[in-house]
Amino acid sequence: CSSDLGHNTLETVDHMVRARNLAFEDRDRYLTDPAFAHIATDHLIGSSYLAERRAQLGSATTPRSSVHRGALGDTIYLCVVDADGMAVSLIQSLYYTFGSRVMAPGTGVMLHNRGASFTLDSDHVNRLDGRKWPMHTLIPGLATAGDDLAFVFGTRGADGQPQTQFQVAANIIDFRMNAQEAVEAPRWCMGGPTPETPADLLHLESRFTPEVFSGLEERGYKVKKVPAVDDMMGTAACIALDRERGCYIGGADPRGDGAAIGH
Repeated sequence: CSSDLGHNTLETVDHMVRARNLAFEDRDRYLTDPAFAHIATDHLIGSSYLAERRAQLGSATTPRSSVHRGALGDTIYLCVVDADGMAVSLIQSLYYTFGSRVMAPGTGVMLHNRGASFTLDSDHVNRLDGRKWPMHTLIPGLATAGDDLAFVFGTRGADGQPQTQFQVAANIIDFRMNAQEAVEAPRWCMGGPTPETPADLLHLESRFTPEVFSGLEERGYKVKKVPAVDDMMGTAACIALDRERGCYIGGADPRGDGAAIGH
């Protein structure tokens, strides 16, 4: 993302959504348990492949993802940084509500049903196999500047997690926002909170300008306006280092019930 395009302008949103679609294509094609298949990670993050994918932004289409944002899910995100700069970025998730009522006897460990993210397509790398980890959407984030901590961040939201984190990271890196501004800014999300929501439906909070809504529709997007502060966009949290003032700034998402606390 480039700050030259402006924050949450038509051009910026269009570019970011197209980049999202290319990333989801690669995720759904390659991501699986590395013990069961070779994942060419160096190639996928290499400069030549990224340049190739960047050239395809203009023709990016919306992939039909097999993973959905579960409205009935049960996921939390939290992060903490201490006075020495030690940081933790953590997600705990049961996925859909199946896991929330089953505990392994004598352990205190609640079961989850992340196995729902397998596919039954026998030719796919993420096909169901014994002793295999499924593709999942849990991505607690931590960013560094050289060897130093820059910020920790994350959210709940299944397919919405990478989309929310993409926008929060861009707000901090490209648009120089502090942690609270970054998580509070208007967000978009391709897809929806339930499997019944079309994967190619682009949701935008109503705080985007009318020009963004109309412009995206003119460019062929299926657009839906949602409330100004909508929890379908995830509930992000972030702690970022403010180098000028020599302190950490925490951000809590008004879309949820979290809080930023310092002591």
